[in-house]
Amino acid sequence: TGAASEAGSVRPPKIADGVAVRFIDPAAPWGAAVGLVPGSTRLQPGIALRVGLLFTETKADLRVEDEWEAVLTPLGDFVDPADAVRVDHDDRDFLTEPPADAHYLATAARIDTKTFYSELASRLKEHLTSSEVLEVPFNPGLKLWGRPGESAEEFAARCDAAAQTAADAESEKLRARLAARIDRLRDQVATAEQKAAGAQAAAADAKGTVGIDTAGSLLGTLLGGRSRTRGLATSARKAMSGRERINRANQRADEAAAAAQTKAGDLAEVEAELAEQLIAIDDKWQAVAAETSTAEVRLRKTDISVRMMSLVWIPV
Repeated sequence: TGAASEAGSVRPPKIADGVAVRFIDPAAPWGAAVGLVPGSTRLQPGIALRVGLLFTETKADLRVEDEWEAVLTPLGDFVDPADAVRVDHDDRDFLTEPPADAHYLATAARIDTKTFYSELASRLKEHLTSSEVLEVPFNPGLKLWGRPGESAEEFAARCDAAAQTAADAESEKLRARLAARIDRLRDQVATAEQKAAGAQAAAADAKGTVGIDTAGSLLGTLLGGRSRTRGLATSARKAMSGRERINRANQRADEAAAAAQTKAGDLAEVEAELAEQLIAIDDKWQAVAAETSTAEVRLRKTDISVRMMSLVWIPV
């Protein structure tokens, strides 16, 4: 009796109504993964599964469909979906007729009841909701999610473009805030430079005029001849008055030049502030663009559809 049990029965066991029964083709490329032995007539039962998965994430406007395929074998009194072997099967791997001289191995699984399959489907959904995860690139600073089929380089380029757009908006506000101040300072610099040029020209004119009046007559008068002191003093007063005009003109020229330099310095400071803040804005948004992590999108039971649950016989 033991030998007959090990060899299996030539009569297939009863299978619940409505359940498809198939025989795995010995040539199936994934057969070895489930213990298939080509040429064997001893058939072990298993469950072939094909499940549709739908990953959705509203915030990311994400909708990704996937398919999960596996074979569960051997079947005991409790069948755990976690023991399923993932294989890429298709309908051509399943035959409708058994091999010649087939012997069916017994199983403790209640494959003859619909309850077995409904309970297995329920456990399968629970297993997939906890084990199947779609990992999607995510940039929290930009609130950008990766798209199906998008490469890491493409996602990085999209993040960089979004970061540049954000940087442009921020720098535009900065320029708008400083633009009026810069324009006002530029006008003030231009006015101050004009005043400085005018004062410099006036100083040059004053120096030339005084030089013509005194260079010959004053020295000649003070150092030579027998002129009376009163006359010499009058000439001296005139010379000193001319020099005061020169000094005042030079002082005004120096003050105007200093004022123009101060305004130019004020303008340079604001321009430097603008440049530094623009660099800081660009650095900040480049860093934001680079802060990419991975977000997990999980399944809900309503996103899982069991498309195939067939009883299959495997040559072992």
